[in-house]
Amino acid sequence: MKFYCVSIIILSFINCGKSQSNKTPIININDTIAINNYFSFDLEYNDLYSYSKMLKINFTTLIINDVDSILKVMSVWDQKYRGDTIHNLNPKEFVEAEKIMKLLNKRKKIDSINYVLLRNITNQFGWPDNRQFSLDAINGAFYTILHMNGKNGENSNIFKFHIEKAYQNKQISSYHYAVLIDHILLQNKMNQKYGTHCKNKKGEFVFYNMEDIKIVNINRQKIGLTIMKNNTCELISY
Repeated sequence: MKFYCVSIIILSFINCGKSQSNKTPIININDTIAINNYFSFDLEYNDLYSYSKMLKINFTTLIINDVDSILKVMSVWDQKYRGDTIHNLNPKEFVEAEKIMKLLNKRKKIDSINYVLLRNITNQFGWPDNRQFSLDAINGAFYTILHMNGKNGENSNIFKFHIEKAYQNKQISSYHYAVLIDHILLQNKMNQKYGTHCKNKKGEFVFYNMEDIKIVNINRQKIGLTIMKNNTCELISY
């Protein structure tokens, strides 16, 4: 219920405050590929309505508070089919395994929609400034980068400029900056610079490809992060 209330609030201010605009929404033909026919999968009516309305937003007509609210909704969408929603299902049971596949399909498509929205937001406003945007909104942008599925024409490289600029202007935390930059580097099959990504393999932390540990620690110190340890990292995959 909380999700729908937030969505309705967003849509109401967009419709009331911006409905008179005749400008073409910032959405191009490539978005059709990125969204991967999002109308074709099963969603509740309110979800489908919200997605279609959000994708038609003209961000050139919005102010910071509007975008903050949109990013908050994106954060809710991002988490909707993650965590316990899937983890509580047993993949060994046929019926539950089928549910997992449907949830994963929905999740991928929502991730693609969030990608399109974040691309349009950063094109207009840059990376969300942590001095102007709420924590939930900033997390909405952060999760979107981390959960891009890399298909349908999605490209994390388009955000790197905005993230770098935000760091130079002290508009993003060192933690978010390091995690996102490493994520983009790994997506491009390059070594991570700050050693923020690792996986838990049978209780042991294994770091994804990265530079020499001495170089990594120098990089971390430069942006105010603590020295790397063998038993922890900023982002752990299980």
